[in-house]
Amino acid sequence: MLTFSLLWEACVGSDRREGVPEVRPSASLLAKILLDEGLLRAMSGSSGFWAHPSRLERTVRKEVSSGIDFYDERGWLGDPASYHREPPELLEPDLRRVWGLIPHEHLSFESGYAPVVGEPGRRRWLGYRENHRAHAWVLRHAEHERPWIITLHGYG
Repeated sequence: MLTFSLLWEACVGSDRREGVPEVRPSASLLAKILLDEGLLRAMSGSSGFWAHPSRLERTVRKEVSSGIDFYDERGWLGDPASYHREPPELLEPDLRRVWGLIPHEHLSFESGYAPVVGEPGRRRWLGYRENHRAHAWVLRHAEHERPWIITLHGYG
């Protein structure tokens, strides 16, 4: 299990970075890890990348390790807000009304986002076709505004 091995290394390993909080194993943490692993496996059943955990683990370890140095060299670890760029203008958004048990709107558009040139994981991220289109599902209330947002990571 990728997450468990990384957690174990973080708990007992000596290769920890200064300032990173110590992770203390507990029954609650183990339950969260098992839930996370189960959901990852369920969501990733059809993806070739996720189907090879050892390849995934090597790739993630390499990207995280080189990413820490990459972000630190640019000052983004000290000032995370400076990493985030102004999003590109929304061109040709597609907003469609969806009828059903809960009527809503489906908004989709070309995201325009790409990882920074040289950023670890950039090539892999750009290779996932699904990453190039953003989706949002919008619920509107007729009575009065109820501003809130729920965000979910991409599936698979």
